[in-house]
Amino acid sequence: MKEKTKRAKSKETKSKETKSKETKSKGKKIRKEKVLEDFRKIAYNYDASPFSGNSVCVYCPENEEDIIKFVKSAIKYKIDIVPRGGGTSVVGGAVPNNSVVLDLSKLNKITIDERKKIAIAEAGATIAELNREASKFGLILPVIPSSHEVATIGGAIATNASGLRAIKYGKMKDWVRSIKAVDGNGKIINGNIEHFCGSEGIYGIILSAELNLTSLPKEIS
Repeated sequence: MKEKTKRAKSKETKSKETKSKETKSKGKKIRKEKVLEDFRKIAYNYDASPFSGNSVCVYCPENEEDIIKFVKSAIKYKIDIVPRGGGTSVVGGAVPNNSVVLDLSKLNKITIDERKKIAIAEAGATIAELNREASKFGLILPVIPSSHEVATIGGAIATNASGLRAIKYGKMKDWVRSIKAVDGNGKIINGNIEHFCGSEGIYGIILSAELNLTSLPKEIS
């Protein structure tokens, strides 16, 4: 019985090693197409949780077109994608499992419409960056988690984040007007707010969102 158990474990270990090698090989094929940049860094194997994983490589897109090409290549080579914002998840949401990590930090443009009290922010912009920009117009996005200096808009939507003022202002879903995303086929879609808020990224990769803002409070305790 012991010998059979050892053989079974040995086969299981070899199977995992083979799968890992195949995934890395596919990652190299994508990089040959110059779709991915290999920024292998240990930091991407972790987020703010106690969990860790393994990233095949890390891709840092600079615009929407980069993401669409990337998704289509990942589909072609059957590689898992893990979108990453600020990496502040405490439940392992950004931890890869022999996956390609999609670092969205370069998608960080923010536009404020003072008259309509609306912000259009790309997924990689942080909540703090958005509020610094909004404050110039006397406005604020009141969903402010403790990690707001690092937490991104895309991540806040994907986790339906809240904060210290949640009792009064609610969660992220209460402030989202619309979501622009890329689905699993590499197509741009208008994301369903009910589906995307709190989805942890399973419905697609968030590109940007239109958000309601409110006036800055006269006093902050």
